[in-house]
Amino acid sequence: MATESVRRSRELAAVPRPGRATGSSRHSPEIGKWLGVAAATLVLGLATARVASSPRNGALLLLAALIPFVLMVVRDVRRALLVVVVFDTAFQWDKNFHYQDATAKLGALGGLSVSLTTIALFGLYLMLFAEMAARRTAVPRGVARAALPLVVYTGITALSTVVAGDKTLSEFEVALLVQTLLLFVYVAGSIRTREDIRFVVVAIIACLFCESLITLMLPYIGSHRIIGISTYADTSGNGTGGGTDTRFGGTIGSPNTAASFFSLLIAPCVALIAAPFSRGVKQLAALAVGLATLALILTLSRGGWIALAVSLTFLTVVGLKRGWISPRIPIFVAIGLTVIVLPFSGRLTARITGSDQGSASSRIPLIHLAENVIEDHPYLGVGANNLGLVFPTYAGPAYDRAWIYTVHNKYLLVWSEAGIGALLAFLWFLGSTLRRGWSLWRRDDPLLSPLALGLTAGIIGQTVHMSVDIFQSRPQIQLLWLVAGLLVAMQNVARET
Repeated sequence: MATESVRRSRELAAVPRPGRATGSSRHSPEIGKWLGVAAATLVLGLATARVASSPRNGALLLLAALIPFVLMVVRDVRRALLVVVVFDTAFQWDKNFHYQDATAKLGALGGLSVSLTTIALFGLYLMLFAEMAARRTAVPRGVARAALPLVVYTGITALSTVVAGDKTLSEFEVALLVQTLLLFVYVAGSIRTREDIRFVVVAIIACLFCESLITLMLPYIGSHRIIGISTYADTSGNGTGGGTDTRFGGTIGSPNTAASFFSLLIAPCVALIAAPFSRGVKQLAALAVGLATLALILTLSRGGWIALAVSLTFLTVVGLKRGWISPRIPIFVAIGLTVIVLPFSGRLTARITGSDQGSASSRIPLIHLAENVIEDHPYLGVGANNLGLVFPTYAGPAYDRAWIYTVHNKYLLVWSEAGIGALLAFLWFLGSTLRRGWSLWRRDDPLLSPLALGLTAGIIGQTVHMSVDIFQSRPQIQLLWLVAGLLVAMQNVARET
């Protein structure tokens, strides 16, 4: 009895009294939280003023204005903002300032994008700096080294602005790269536990599920704009053999861009089924795989289909070789995909074997034009986001009927716009990311290894897709940088283990 009284006295003594100081370490999370809320409140004031002057953008700005109130009721502000970033990758709650429609039609980034990701990153970094000031946290070792390829790539791209014919267009792309670099650094440095990794992965799966569902609904509900989110359906028939086939891009925009989103995330969802997640999460991942495959078909993107085939083939071959999966599983997956694809076999066959109105052949002249630009400007290029502007000056009489548009090859695009240094830095980033994912897979960690293999497979598919796509829009860059940062965080967690 006496022992119980002593224990209770000690417990009561350990409970902080009202008004009693408990040290800066106790208050720093609250300081960071309310700094984030204060930042969002500032946005509320700016949004209110903007709504008054521009009712057309009122829905989007009012959505942003709700952020501070959401943050005040959620338990974990940091996780809430991470969810905003993940879903904004697909839903694109943004506003393009100084938009130039004519240059956008040439394949350039047409404006300066300010999005919910921009706002969320502002709040996340405020909280991070507050915690670092209170000495409750520090940037893990290896983050700076992992970010170096992207820092070099962004720096060289910014340097190419000096030679750009339209410097404003270059600044649009540099601003996007800086934002996604900050996202990469934050994800790589702030996700430090296995529970954090599980949380982000589940958020990505939920985003994939929602985006797939919306895309599949478009043939029935048509294109709409709700609370600042637009859905896209291409009815022009470009490259589909005559305009009878509509291509759907969900909320992401271009069908090719949407295809890269789906093809990157399907393989990680397949691999997640073998990771230690709850049964409900695995069922959601399996459902997301089926819906995303159907949505990918509706994009009618041959590059996206090839990317998915490459990523699933890599995942299967490596899994079988290491004995990670049973030989029966690929058979079941193949049967499942056949059942999913069978109702669309006619459309798939027509897209693969039918006429594409010269869509593929017209890209060959663009490649030759890009090669000519590279020959004249090998070191600094013609300036970030400026290739479409200089193409007409390189296109002589032989190209009168050619489709003048930015080259559909990410590697040639980077080289021709920002020079050989930017291309080498970009390849450095891709190579280090794939090497990191492969290293994590070989650790045989029950949680991290399957996820790393799935993400690596998805990125390998994207490297193939980049050879036939521009890969310049915010959803594509933001998602790739996000999963690359997640791999860095997973590597840091594995090292601590």
